[in-house]
Amino acid sequence: MFRRIENKISRQSVAVLATLLAFSLSCDSASGPGTGPVASVQLSTVTAASSSIVADGKSTTQITVALKDETGASLGKSGGIVSVSTSRGTVGPVSDANNGTYTATLTSATAAGAAVINASIAGSTLSSSATVNFAAGPAAAITVANSASNGQTAVVGTTVANPPSVKIADANGNPVAGATVVFAVAGGGGSVTGGSQTTNSEGVATVGSWRLGNVAGPNTVTATVAVPAAALSGASAAADLVITFTATATPGSAGSISINGGDAQTAVAGSAVAIAPSVKVT
Repeated sequence: MFRRIENKISRQSVAVLATLLAFSLSCDSASGPGTGPVASVQLSTVTAASSSIVADGKSTTQITVALKDETGASLGKSGGIVSVSTSRGTVGPVSDANNGTYTATLTSATAAGAAVINASIAGSTLSSSATVNFAAGPAAAITVANSASNGQTAVVGTTVANPPSVKIADANGNPVAGATVVFAVAGGGGSVTGGSQTTNSEGVATVGSWRLGNVAGPNTVTATVAVPAAALSGASAAADLVITFTATATPGSAGSISINGGDAQTAVAGSAVAIAPSVKVT
């Protein structure tokens, strides 16, 4: 009787071990149609043909899912239904090459940023993923980055408090980094330092400084970005993005006063002197 109980317990233990082993294998593999090797979720890969495409809502790159067996070899057959998803943009239908390889087309969004692409088979997500950067397109717009840098007032011959600053964006409003902006005096005299600047990661470029002219009145500085013709739809020549900053130069406080004319004259009492007295204030 005891032997029959021991045999029963032994058979139950074997069954439990077999179930645990099957569960362990399923954690690293996903079953496919037919017989033969199954896909390993740990060793199968997700790759992108291009690591960066333009964030214009129409640029594309191919996503490839390569199913591998538990030895790392190509599955060599269809592994079943594979799904592909992305954190940005859109993914088209998945095509099964029936050799362990699947492809789909990723289309960019209009907002710049990194898209992470994942794939799953039989409900199991592959460990591998691909990242595609949606990058800003060519410069298409220029705006004032710091409102305080436009419409300023300063004493003649002095430097304005807020150097002119611009922001460069593409057609979808994404900041354009690495664009060259040239600042130049356009009216009123004066000068700038650091006239050629490169936009930062936020698409912003700021001139070094702007010194107003020595005559009271309006002063202007322009900021210019040259846009290649290839970046303009239907364009045959380069077109510049230009914005103008204004400032008003005001007279400074009097520093000294001196006789300009009409000094040391003589005249009959009650009559006007020949030269009207005048002074010079500086």
